[in-house]
Amino acid sequence: MTPFLSGAGTGPKITAKFKAKVFGFGDVVVNGNTLTLYQISEPLLSTSSATFANPFPFGADLNGKPLNDPIPDTLIDPATAQVVTPAGDGTPALLDVFTITKPDVSGSLFTSVSAPSSVVSGGSIVYDIRVANDSPYALNAVQVVVALPKGLEFDGDVDARTTLQGRVNVVMTIGRLVPGEERNL
Repeated sequence: MTPFLSGAGTGPKITAKFKAKVFGFGDVVVNGNTLTLYQISEPLLSTSSATFANPFPFGADLNGKPLNDPIPDTLIDPATAQVVTPAGDGTPALLDVFTITKPDVSGSLFTSVSAPSSVVSGGSIVYDIRVANDSPYALNAVQVVVALPKGLEFDGDVDARTTLQGRVNVVMTIGRLVPGEERNL
């Protein structure tokens, strides 16, 4: 493979800089309206090189306790491509946790649908849909999904705001709906 830049790969190896501190990985858990991010360290040794003069050489965990030392790099002999040192084994530490909870607006978002009481066979039905936001929150990316009854076909215009999901769901995008706002479709 030809490098994109001349001399690429000839500089100092970046892994030495990364190993100066501890890698962190994220694990995201979504449960209903709650998203929680757990930031977890790479596997660590069971011992720490922390001293009185340098109490946090690799940072601190969630509780402010000094982290143990990272496991050493696995070394490979470049001439033989054989592993020189065995891979280390360790336990990661929990570095940080934060949770975002989306407010429940289900009791404050109102919709109503009206349609003619009768229609001529083969004729058109025009639905009037009203959406109101009575919550204290501005809502972004609001959409209305209308499941068409059996035997009906969508005969409206499909555009950036109105799309079909299969042949049975009409998806109408309202966008932002601020508190107290009402839209009619």
